[in-house]
Amino acid sequence: MTTSVDVTSFGAVGDGITDDSAAFAAALGSTASQIIVPPGIYCVENVQLPAGKHLQGAGPGQTTLKIVSGSSYNILTASLANSVAVTGMTLDDTGATGTSHGLFVSQCADVLLLDISTRNTPGHGIWLYDSPRARVDRIFIEAAGDWGMHVGGGNSVFSTYSNIHTRNCATIGVRARDCALLTFSNISGSGNGGDSTTMSFYNANWCLASNITEYDGALGDTVVIAGDSIGTWIRGVTAKNGGGHGASISATETGAPVDCHIVDAYFENQGECLGCITDQGEGNQPSNCSIRNVRGRNPGTVNPSEAFAISNAVNCVITGSVIDTQGNMLYAVQEHNGVGSSANNRFEIDNWVPGTSGYFSLASPTSTIVHTRLERGYVQKSDVDYNWDPAVDARQISFDAPLTANRNLVLAPSWSGDRVRVVRSASGSFTLAVKQGGTTLKILNAAGDWVELYFDGTNWRLAADS
Repeated sequence: MTTSVDVTSFGAVGDGITDDSAAFAAALGSTASQIIVPPGIYCVENVQLPAGKHLQGAGPGQTTLKIVSGSSYNILTASLANSVAVTGMTLDDTGATGTSHGLFVSQCADVLLLDISTRNTPGHGIWLYDSPRARVDRIFIEAAGDWGMHVGGGNSVFSTYSNIHTRNCATIGVRARDCALLTFSNISGSGNGGDSTTMSFYNANWCLASNITEYDGALGDTVVIAGDSIGTWIRGVTAKNGGGHGASISATETGAPVDCHIVDAYFENQGECLGCITDQGEGNQPSNCSIRNVRGRNPGTVNPSEAFAISNAVNCVITGSVIDTQGNMLYAVQEHNGVGSSANNRFEIDNWVPGTSGYFSLASPTSTIVHTRLERGYVQKSDVDYNWDPAVDARQISFDAPLTANRNLVLAPSWSGDRVRVVRSASGSFTLAVKQGGTTLKILNAAGDWVELYFDGTNWRLAADS
């Protein structure tokens, strides 16, 4: 049976002046499971939440727990205390010192945090460490001195986080680190800084975040999956005036993401690129990752760069489009080797405009750009041999760079009636041979030469040529 007591029955005043810490300790030490905190401003420090207790305020802005001026303690702490709940209050750290947090939860299972706002914390607004099966909803964190919300460590699993807004935090809005099987939804941020602006996963396995929004990100990337993460997804991102990359999947010194994905995003006036998969100069290679259906306008407002980039990654995919660069973009697509070698990556761009350095730059001959702006799609290749795959490649292939050696385009068998058009756009004294297996079907000798072929169910046949 739930029993409740009111903190004012234990001497709490709530006048914004009196230190009510002892009254809260007495109420929480009683046999009651529910501690009611009426409207008021309660000056407290280092309030410890025992197991099975529910600290219930009248709502954010009505019930405020304010740090005792000059204190270096957290406002609220729960440690090794299962089944605790904090609901309906504001945690105000104005006047605190050190690196204290608004609410610190450590090694507590089955925690409920609901309708809480924090402001002006020297450290994190809310930190949940090694606490499984948490449910966190309707949280507003403003002006945290470090991360707005920090989740992770040890046994941080099977938890849900919903409707979290961070504003003007010094570093990251929401970060989930060293964790698994967490779900985040409806996460928003504005004016945050640091190495990731709104939502960041680091060494996070099999996690999901959805419906992320950002406005006026100060410094960092909008959404990030980093470190030794496996199978983590971010879905549905909208951002305007972000300071760094829009969507980033990046390695760190501890490892690289594997099979991680960011899908369905729109970025406008992003400070750097719209989407990147990168080793961050650490040498660890992201693999089998993707950033898909990312669209944007005017990337590179802070640091002119490519719209989409891959660096020292393998078997990765980026798909999307970019319009209206306003002169801030170097390339639409760029692949780097980083401190290693990129390989077998793929870009699918359905609309693009050239940057100041051109359309694209690829570091690996095994990587591909599919440009689907044309009706049947468009694979743009440079000075390389290429094996065309009907399962993944578009039906128009253009070799746009001068050839420095005799090159071969080898067509794999396809389905009956399939058609392919090959265009040689650049000059040079070397030839481009279009083949099926070891059989040469057509040799394109000069710029402007082209050939169309169809597949009869067994072989590629000449349909028309220049």
